[in-house]
Amino acid sequence: MRVERVLDIFELSRIGATAEIGEYRLNCRVGHPSGDGVRISCRCGEESLTFWVPELAWCAWVSPQISIRSAKDVEDELRPLLASWTIAPLHEFLETQDSPGLSAANAETAPAPNSDHWRITLQIGNQFLPLYLTGVSAHWCRSVLSMFLPNSGTVHQLELGLGWCLLTEEAWARVTIGDALPIHGKAVGLDRFWLHPAASPGRIQLIEGGRAVVEEGVSGIVDMPQGTLCMAVEVGRAGIGAEALARWDAGSHMTLQATAFAMLRLTAGNRTLALGRLIYFDDSCAVQICARLDRKEGI
Repeated sequence: MRVERVLDIFELSRIGATAEIGEYRLNCRVGHPSGDGVRISCRCGEESLTFWVPELAWCAWVSPQISIRSAKDVEDELRPLLASWTIAPLHEFLETQDSPGLSAANAETAPAPNSDHWRITLQIGNQFLPLYLTGVSAHWCRSVLSMFLPNSGTVHQLELGLGWCLLTEEAWARVTIGDALPIHGKAVGLDRFWLHPAASPGRIQLIEGGRAVVEEGVSGIVDMPQGTLCMAVEVGRAGIGAEALARWDAGSHMTLQATAFAMLRLTAGNRTLALGRLIYFDDSCAVQICARLDRKEGI
């Protein structure tokens, strides 16, 4: 089995990122749209783009131009005008960043897509319009996100791991309290940890003064035999600011707030399967199982 995707540090750093253009404030987040809405289609240079906005929010947003109760009430000849009005703040922002603006806009009613998407919320005064990026290329999305400034007040809590325990589901079913499982990927010493080991982008070394440095030339678990249970061995978590994550690169330094768990946690997906303690033997180390949370043993 191959791990297809690691944590995207760049995207994480852009959650809560902001920009301003005139009286407008723009904010980036990831969200799951729902309900009835309006699909805005347009072009940006050679790119064809599609956005989605909630119907009620859209009706309120265009109210300076036209008073409507439902998007279905808008006459066809007015749809391009209202679509252009809707995305005007984003258009102006793109142009200030030396990027092509938005053109050939149109609007039509559409249900919400059933998936998560990046969302740029437009704000003027007390009025907000969530603009979901539902039909844009990954390249365009990343390019636009890079124009936003990371939010200095946003701190992400990310787990710190020693490495991973790898075994088959059948072998895990036979593990009992007191058994020891070897740790794969552990560094020498106890100052180096995999960040977000469930899908680690790399390893950091803790140094004095609440600081850390990103290690060079290391990568987490990538290939595993089919049917392998991969459990991250988590020792604690670190609070890292979005600005620090935006500078993530091999050799880069960051400040963080690290806290240790009372016991090691063996996790897979979003579940903690077991608790344990670190033991040493034969010049290596392992996790000795103290509790099986998945079947309530030792608790």
